[in-house]
Amino acid sequence: MIHPDFSWEPAPHTADLAIKISASSEVGLFHAGLAGLLGLLDFDTEIKNEETPGTYQFSLHGNEIEDLLVDFLTESIYIMEVHSLIPIRIKSIQLNVNSAEGELETRVVRDFDRPEVGHIKAATYHDLEVIEIDGKFEARIVFDT
Repeated sequence: MIHPDFSWEPAPHTADLAIKISASSEVGLFHAGLAGLLGLLDFDTEIKNEETPGTYQFSLHGNEIEDLLVDFLTESIYIMEVHSLIPIRIKSIQLNVNSAEGELETRVVRDFDRPEVGHIKAATYHDLEVIEIDGKFEARIVFDT
């Protein structure tokens, strides 16, 4: 799969954590959102020699791209907390009007990751709006901490 151009950066927020994401496509926003989530938590996305990468299938349904993005990020947080897996990258994603499905490449939570797992509770809808400007998609995502 060719990865779309995307970027993320921390965004100011008074109480919680936030990121600003941008991408050349809506699919790219998912890549940027995951990279931003992992970046806020300072998780290493490299697989060590002794580790075997895993996979995690996801299937989400929503009314708008914003719903799918929040659900995707919340699902990523869920697998960290419940399954002790870090979703290090999107292996594949199929985005449709009301659904997103795909596969994440994962690694096991390492001992030094544990203090950060659970630090972010969920992605929120607070001020979330995906906008397109001159063929570039942008959004600001606030995470509940």
